[in-house]
Amino acid sequence: MLRLVPLSVVLIWRAVEEDVVGALRSLIGGVRDEGGEVLIVTALGRDSIETASTAINDDAVRWIRVEPPLTEPNGWNAGLAASNGTTLGFGQAKGQYAAGWARSVMAARANGADVVAGPVRLSRAARLTSQAAHLCDYAAFDDPGDEGPGGAAACNLAFDRRILDDFPSENGLHKCALLATNKLRVVWRPEMSATLSPLGSFKAAGVARFHRGRHYASLRAATWPRSARIVAGLGCLALPFLLFVRLIALDHVRRRYRRTLFLGSPWIATSLGLWSLGEMAGYWSGTGNSARFL
Repeated sequence: MLRLVPLSVVLIWRAVEEDVVGALRSLIGGVRDEGGEVLIVTALGRDSIETASTAINDDAVRWIRVEPPLTEPNGWNAGLAASNGTTLGFGQAKGQYAAGWARSVMAARANGADVVAGPVRLSRAARLTSQAAHLCDYAAFDDPGDEGPGGAAACNLAFDRRILDDFPSENGLHKCALLATNKLRVVWRPEMSATLSPLGSFKAAGVARFHRGRHYASLRAATWPRSARIVAGLGCLALPFLLFVRLIALDHVRRRYRRTLFLGSPWIATSLGLWSLGEMAGYWSGTGNSARFL
């Protein structure tokens, strides 16, 4: 018989360079205080898992190995299948989580929230290129304030389990599909913050951004007629400009990212352009995305 616990947190661990031990140390105490568990989903080798599990020897941590390639949607799905929580949170192994992360999630759920989200920060030592990439990926989710819910970052979300159990997940649990299909209101909790440490080159991040844009568009337009896909793809020619205007229209972006907006403008333009090209490809070609980038 399944023994339900209040909270399960699923961390996706994709590369040995990611500090999964540090992520667990920042998270496990608060999760344990809430009577919960943490599941690490990875496609890495058993030696890597054994090394990390030895460093974090805790009964509240479980290690789930899946066959590569590990995508975020499939990782979420594997975590859901193995978890016991009535609330499921999702994060990444390259993150550090605020001391009140788990407490904030459970407080929001106690007040009836179906989905809870928090800000995703960048480590202070990050290079300018990483700051520019982070601005494009996460800045809109930093501080919605009075400007609306601001969406949600995939690496810092928590759901009522019933939403996930009712979702058709043959191709994995995808954040965009979940939020769009269920018309769910995202409840924002600033104290539910995560800090990411960037890994890899700007080029690698750009390639991944192209494929994520392609995947997003093919998912969004899955039921659209061909004519609508063509029009949407042509509209992507103006998308880099529109995305930039949308970013700088947010007051907290202009305040917090002023230096990055000025000095990092070439990398910001490249990032937004690659996402837009990916969307265009997704509208025009449909499925067929590179899973290893998702």
